[in-house]
Amino acid sequence: MQQIVLDILKEEYEKEKQTSQSLDNKANIFLSALVVIVTVWLEILPIKDIIKIFHTECNINSFIIVIILFILFDIFVINIYFLFKCLKLQNYNAVNTESIIYQANSNNDYKEYINAVIDHYQEIITNNAQINEDKAKYLKKAIKIFCINSILSIILLLLIFVFI
Repeated sequence: MQQIVLDILKEEYEKEKQTSQSLDNKANIFLSALVVIVTVWLEILPIKDIIKIFHTECNINSFIIVIILFILFDIFVINIYFLFKCLKLQNYNAVNTESIIYQANSNNDYKEYINAVIDHYQEIITNNAQINEDKAKYLKKAIKIFCINSILSIILLLLIFVFI
């Protein structure tokens, strides 16, 4: 019976490890896409024209465009922050092989040894599940903020093409 529990815990440990890798991969892809989008934005955005119009005309339209630019920049920074929080959380717990070997050498009773290993795996899984939950939370926030950023970007582009 204990061996079955141990096998289940090993599978759960592997699932949590795969979940962590999946979240890291998604965050890395999302971060890369965000950098590409900002790079493209900087290429197509007529910043010199916006600054020139803001300094010469300084009307409500140019003021709105500049405000949206600042908001977009702030949202971009917040987005980067959440993605880094997703990627740079505390270290993922691994199986402590030294502890397992020590338990094997010091315990003559097989049941006690298996129970100690089961407890070890359960502790690791609980901690790693919380880390994955936190990663997922930050990734979801980053995606929501990215959607807001996209909507504001479209509005900004429309304003630029209409007023500049």
